[in-house]
Amino acid sequence: SKHAAWFADPVDAREVPDYPSRVEATMDLATLEARQRSGAYATDAALWVRDLRRIAANCLRYNVDLRTQGVVRDAGKKFLAQIEKELDLKFRPVLLGAVHIKAAAQQQQHGGKSSGLDEQSQSAIRDRLCPRLAKDWDRAVKLLEGAILDARDASGNLKSYAF
Repeated sequence: SKHAAWFADPVDAREVPDYPSRVEATMDLATLEARQRSGAYATDAALWVRDLRRIAANCLRYNVDLRTQGVVRDAGKKFLAQIEKELDLKFRPVLLGAVHIKAAAQQQQHGGKSSGLDEQSQSAIRDRLCPRLAKDWDRAVKLLEGAILDARDASGNLKSYAF
């Protein structure tokens, strides 16, 4: 997506010198891809999902001044919305298929007897591998933005970077 372009490469500390001190666990699409190619996510899909979401979360944490950083922050919110849409449409169905395959293999190992992975158990496994954000996460971000805007001193200077 066009919003992903903002997050293609690591933030350049020469251009944004306070970024490394304000964002503890940096992440970008190039780093995510390098980790994927190295096999870092081979056995932990949840780690991949967490790192993917971290890209947008870091953007929202760092770009809190909506008066001067609104374009980048907006790109972060739209990127996060796109991530969640893709996870729902593409990633979670694949995980569900993998859970069904695992359940069938376990059933076969037990001589055709049920392995005990009912629909609720399968859903729990899928949600553990790819946890969902809160249902109204976008509304929560808007409420937090309002709180951040209110966290200014009398001169309008930002008092807090908490998110």
